[in-house]
Amino acid sequence: MAARSSSCRLKPGPSDHLMSREKHYQHYTDTIPYDLLQAVRESRCVALVGAGVSRRSLSKARVPLPGWVNLLENLCEWALQKGKLDARTARDLKQLLEKHEFLMVAQELFERLGGEPISAFIADVFDPDSIVPARIHELIAATPFRGYMTTNYDNLLERAYVRVKNRQIDWACSDEVERMSALLQKSPFLLKLHGDLRIPESIVLAHRHYARLLSDHNYLDMLTGLLSHYTLLMFGYSLGDLDLLLCIDRLVQKGESRTHYLLSQRGKRNQVERGRLLKDRNIQLIEYVDYFGFHNHLETFLDGIVDELNLTDVHARVRWPIRRRMHVHYLPHRFTDGEFVWNYIFREGAVTLSAGAQPEQLEKLRQGVKEGLTALDYLVLLVDDLSFENNEFIELIEKAQEKAKSRGVQVIFLVVGASRRPNYIQTKFPSSPTFYLSEAFGEKDLQGFRDYIAQDMKGGAKQD
Repeated sequence: MAARSSSCRLKPGPSDHLMSREKHYQHYTDTIPYDLLQAVRESRCVALVGAGVSRRSLSKARVPLPGWVNLLENLCEWALQKGKLDARTARDLKQLLEKHEFLMVAQELFERLGGEPISAFIADVFDPDSIVPARIHELIAATPFRGYMTTNYDNLLERAYVRVKNRQIDWACSDEVERMSALLQKSPFLLKLHGDLRIPESIVLAHRHYARLLSDHNYLDMLTGLLSHYTLLMFGYSLGDLDLLLCIDRLVQKGESRTHYLLSQRGKRNQVERGRLLKDRNIQLIEYVDYFGFHNHLETFLDGIVDELNLTDVHARVRWPIRRRMHVHYLPHRFTDGEFVWNYIFREGAVTLSAGAQPEQLEKLRQGVKEGLTALDYLVLLVDDLSFENNEFIELIEKAQEKAKSRGVQVIFLVVGASRRPNYIQTKFPSSPTFYLSEAFGEKDLQGFRDYIAQDMKGGAKQD
């Protein structure tokens, strides 16, 4: 049977703040099922974190971390460029990927390249020193789930857990079934079902890896037992893993299945598929809207759970979304960097001129200055030494400064390739916050800038 849904809190008399937040999240997600709220409240809910959550973080290449398919595509391209695959084999593998023969492709790559180079490639892609856990990682880690499971190789969830809880979380991989079983007695626990990048031999990627899991009765019994006792809430998960589906089907056949919940992009699955998932596997879909491919309303849904259950300490631990009106401007020779910063602040919650950087954004700045920089909180200028040699740009930002002062708009500089305040900024903008970026800066380098905005937000409201 489908789980009961509720559009109100578990207890009567919600505050105006909570009612406001409820109205907010219901614009973007389905109503939170009542039984799911009860499961979280009673420590009977386990979060299953898939690759879609990791895609909320950016790689060193400034693109979302890859899911399983993208990882195989990138691995094929890397092997071809390194001369480890010939052109014909690479073409054949690409055709197999288009046919969704993912396990076959992965197995071929393992046999041709060897486990060690593939493990090194995976470790480089998910490099923990350069990748920042997203706010969704922090929300998941701070919410009082009974435990966590993930099919991801990265350690973003563990790092987010340390940040919000100030302690480590115990974890184990599928090659340590006894340790996994022991961890189930703890609260919380973390099971890394398909391995960890720090333990190359634990990685589950290819056909024979899955065959090994499916023949390991101790592993399947452990997973089946977990699914029989706890409700799953699945984030960023595609339901494509044979081990998990086999255990769910086991319980359904025995009549011992409980309802699990899958967050899914609205419109991705049709009515027949939704119905069959519920009837055949007791998986209820909860849909969210996804306007720009960022899947940011996964966070909105989880924010809704936190507010429904009045878990005030959760939001106190998690970094704020930077919900401020911000524009980023730069000269054409910095377009790639400017586009990255623009996309970064949009993903983090800022209101911008558009969902993506605009080639004519300097013209937008001229227009904004002419109109008085209305409906704006921060004017962000991405500059380098060359920027200060452009007289037209200098004249424009000085006019912008005059308008900004009268409107209460902060002018912020992001300076590329400098380690101290340039003379021009020191002279003309001595009070403007300035942040220094390396030539090859990434998301991690923008944390100081982001933290400043978040801290400034706590100081009070901006202009109307």
